[in-house]
Amino acid sequence: MKGDQSENIEDAIHCYKNALQVRTQETLPEKWAVTQTNLGNAYLYRIKGDRRQNLEKAILTYQVTLQVYTRKAFPQDWATLQNNLGFVYLNLGQATKAITCCKLALEIQTSTDFPIDCLRNGRNLGDAALLTRQWADAIEGYSIAIEAVEQSRAWAITDARRQDIISAAIDAYASVVQACINNNQSDKALEYVERSKARNLVELLASRDIYPKGDISETVLNELKRLRREVVAEQRRLDIAEHNRSGDIISGTGEPTLDSAAWLKDRDRLNELLQQLDNLIATEIDPIDPNFRATRQVKPISSNEIQNLIDDRAAIVEWYITDNNFYTFVITHQSQHPQVWSSSAEERQAFLDWQEEYLQDYQQNREQWIQTLLDRLYRLSEILHIDDIINSLPSDCDQIILIPHRFLHLTPLHALPLSGRGCLLDRFPRGVRYAPSCQLLQLTQNQERPNFKRFLAIQNPTKDLGYTSVEVRTIQRYFFYANVFVENAAKKATLVEVKIKDDGTREALQNSQFSLANCAHFSCHAEFNFASPLDSALLLADGEHLTLGEIFDLDLSQCRLVTLSACETGLTNHKILSDEYVGIPSAFLYAGSPSVVSSLWAVQDVSTAFLMIRFYQNMSLSEPVAIALNQAQLWLRNLTKKELQEWMSENKISLDATLNINLRRRIHKMSDNEQPFKSPFYWAAFCAIGQ
Repeated sequence: MKGDQSENIEDAIHCYKNALQVRTQETLPEKWAVTQTNLGNAYLYRIKGDRRQNLEKAILTYQVTLQVYTRKAFPQDWATLQNNLGFVYLNLGQATKAITCCKLALEIQTSTDFPIDCLRNGRNLGDAALLTRQWADAIEGYSIAIEAVEQSRAWAITDARRQDIISAAIDAYASVVQACINNNQSDKALEYVERSKARNLVELLASRDIYPKGDISETVLNELKRLRREVVAEQRRLDIAEHNRSGDIISGTGEPTLDSAAWLKDRDRLNELLQQLDNLIATEIDPIDPNFRATRQVKPISSNEIQNLIDDRAAIVEWYITDNNFYTFVITHQSQHPQVWSSSAEERQAFLDWQEEYLQDYQQNREQWIQTLLDRLYRLSEILHIDDIINSLPSDCDQIILIPHRFLHLTPLHALPLSGRGCLLDRFPRGVRYAPSCQLLQLTQNQERPNFKRFLAIQNPTKDLGYTSVEVRTIQRYFFYANVFVENAAKKATLVEVKIKDDGTREALQNSQFSLANCAHFSCHAEFNFASPLDSALLLADGEHLTLGEIFDLDLSQCRLVTLSACETGLTNHKILSDEYVGIPSAFLYAGSPSVVSSLWAVQDVSTAFLMIRFYQNMSLSEPVAIALNQAQLWLRNLTKKELQEWMSENKISLDATLNINLRRRIHKMSDNEQPFKSPFYWAAFCAIGQ
């Protein structure tokens, strides 16, 4: 294939040279300029001959073309040539010349008017400036590229076209983070980390028509639908025109066919429609459902806003993993700017090795994975320098919010050991909780859910989770009847609703007024679809699925807590370089629940039942979700055989035959003071995400 490509380029060079015998600058200047541009592009990607000589020929060809493509007469084509020159200079290692050319091109090709060209120019500027350690110019270039990426998304309608844009720009986010840190702008680096995470989810949801929740009038919804239809139609038209014009999105070597004025005018209708859509959302939807905007466009969050998410005795620790190292951002009120811990390349490799061994044992040798889990957590704590990070916090800090990245989303960070002080749960009595991003944390903290009375449970719809019967049967005691009037003022309704086995269907969920639940408890299986994340699902009765995409559409405006009490309900796709945590818990957060509890691995049945019961006991005492779960986990970890038996008796917890046998096997040889669930495997699987 490489040989064929080489011959094709040689044929193209031969044809362009022959064409220039007819298309002369004097007789056909514009056609001559087009042919010269294509000849320069052919030299740029020529395989045969000396690489440096080919690049120098490309430069000479582009420079002579500028005699016709002047800035005044052909501004867009002039800018394209400037960018091509910048790209060639960058390949020649002449970064200073590359920076000059890219800056000239960006004077014409802005993110608003020419986002795809601007993406290419900005990234080239950033790459050139990074090579010469000109951090401010690098930040400027990558920032421009990122603006262009986010603008391009509004214009690209096909999935293939959108993926081209993202693939061409995915490294710009990591590069601008590196440049900001090198320039001692940790607050700006953190903002771009968050922006990258928001971008990924917006791209995932681009193919779905997510609708706002709450009391939105039919008139507003109809206008939203109309504008969406017209935007899609206009995007399709422009996408075809853009594809014909631009050629290769990364190199930008396609033949120009439209002048700048015509190109800008062609977008007037789309810009008008997008402005109408934005105005509708701002005036009619934002006041009712502020979460809706975050599902359709990147919504940057500032460093000040991030700091305001915590009080004086709390901290946020956020990780960001790049191709070269990983960064740890520490945010407190005591420090004006985020502290940044940068790993070495060796530490990053140690982390990757740890991850590979962890997953391999989990998937292929589960027993060994369980036996070595605690030792592995000690090792990860060393790699991440958890002791150093925690010791850097103010002494009165008693709450921590963890924001993982990539594979870290699958890791029980709350169980990481500390030198001589137990684990993170022991260190932070006001709770250890998680968030997929600071933006999502901000959304959850804006949601007030004072009611916690109406309980809905999906119990064992696939009929293979024996522990769920005792779990749900006991938990529902903590939800009482109340005078809730439905349909008419004379009817008293129960606030406890349980869907068992065959009743746990999609239709049952709809008929059960799911949107009114204050607590939704799913004791069922989940599966993550790595090929299509939106098709990940909770498994219901009769082979039905509640997919991640459908969860985004749920109205959980009355829900305070969603508990996913089953195996692997918190999984995400660790196989791709995705910045945003896209999984079932994040879908429930966007659907309106401020808190979600989910699991990181296939949990043990008896210990899970005990943990969940204790968790809801704590919730009944008005404890916040994270504290209630953390306390339940420490309780289960420290629980002795004798204390367990006394607790079961006091709370009238009776196990069915199978569970009773499983428990007896676990504890019958233990002394009264031994702890049957001391291993992190039994107590550390569940995470509190959100509020």
